[in-house]
Amino acid sequence: MVRLLCALTLAAMGGLLGNLFYPFAEAEHTSTTLMVLQIVLGDYIGMLSLVPLIVMAAWLRPAAELRRRWRVDVPGALAPTLAVYLLLATHFTDVQTFFLSSILAFVPSLYFAVRSGWRGAAIAISTATMAMAWSGVMTGDPTVALEAQGLLAVAGSVCLLLGASQDALHASALALSARNAQLAHARSRQTQLGEALRHAARRNLDLSEQVRRWITAELHDEIGQNLTAMQTRLRLLERKAKLQGDELFGEINAILLRMRQSVSGLLSSLRPVGLDELGLGFALRDGAIRRFVEAAGIGYATVIEDPRGTLEALDDDTRTMLYRIVQEAATNTVRHAHATCLRVRLRIASDHLLLVIVDDGRGFDPVPDKAGIGLQGTGDRVLALGGRLRLRSGGFGTRLSARIRFAPDTSGN
Repeated sequence: MVRLLCALTLAAMGGLLGNLFYPFAEAEHTSTTLMVLQIVLGDYIGMLSLVPLIVMAAWLRPAAELRRRWRVDVPGALAPTLAVYLLLATHFTDVQTFFLSSILAFVPSLYFAVRSGWRGAAIAISTATMAMAWSGVMTGDPTVALEAQGLLAVAGSVCLLLGASQDALHASALALSARNAQLAHARSRQTQLGEALRHAARRNLDLSEQVRRWITAELHDEIGQNLTAMQTRLRLLERKAKLQGDELFGEINAILLRMRQSVSGLLSSLRPVGLDELGLGFALRDGAIRRFVEAAGIGYATVIEDPRGTLEALDDDTRTMLYRIVQEAATNTVRHAHATCLRVRLRIASDHLLLVIVDDGRGFDPVPDKAGIGLQGTGDRVLALGGRLRLRSGGFGTRLSARIRFAPDTSGN
């Protein structure tokens, strides 16, 4: 719109150059300067009234919504205001009243510029210009006519620029709304994918625990019982042959004992007995994790804050995953941290829990790409529970915290 107004100004100046030989002095009481200004402003106002309408009709046609709005605004705002203007302009000749009526003629132009952009302003300006031309210059004073043309030029240009600004703001608002809709859709899609990822991770971990339970049962029922049967038969054979002092029987007994210990350790690592039989609290305080850590010469301390007694009301998957998180952290501490103490704190609120595991070891570089399988498994477990994992590590040691929302298991399982 700025470029259009500049072009109109240049065109008006060009029209003046074409009228250089116009007999300005024909009017006896009109100076040459005033006549030049009248010609320039007259050409500019004429183009200001026609060119935007031509542009709108030929290239930038108004939308259907804008046309529907004009059906209400033209008879409701434009027509009554211009009728008042014509009444004042044809019945009063005082200069102040004339300019008051001229300003009144551009009230609908401002209204249309705000409501309908530059297209509405173009319609209102053209109508106001024709109304002023029809009413004529009532005073007959060339100075008044020149000021009226200046008013038309300034007010029309301002209304067109204001309307163009309104259109730009409206287009920006529409683009922003479309962008917000895209972002909302992307967030919704991201949430759906996140939920699907959590469900997939939980299914994988559930399958892993089911496999662990199956292997545990098989080891206990098959290999454990067979080892017990072999030891029993070996003792009977030893008594029958009265060869208790024979070294061969002693070596066989030692081998069977080591096999039983290996199977017991494997059973404990696959599925800790205390977790199912005595609960998560006992398994964390006095179970296999404590024995494993203290056997490595590292102090072990556990704090469980459960004022509502909801720890054992958690579903089996949540209890198992919490135990595995602590178990993996303890394994990493024993193998890599060179720590002297490992502290575990579990705080349970009404709808979430906070698990914090801290050691005073040498730490490591907690870069996700360099994380080991165990740490990745811990992240998968927290993700499967819909929680958030935070890890800090350095010269002060390592601090792992997991905040997890939960729903207590009220089914009795």
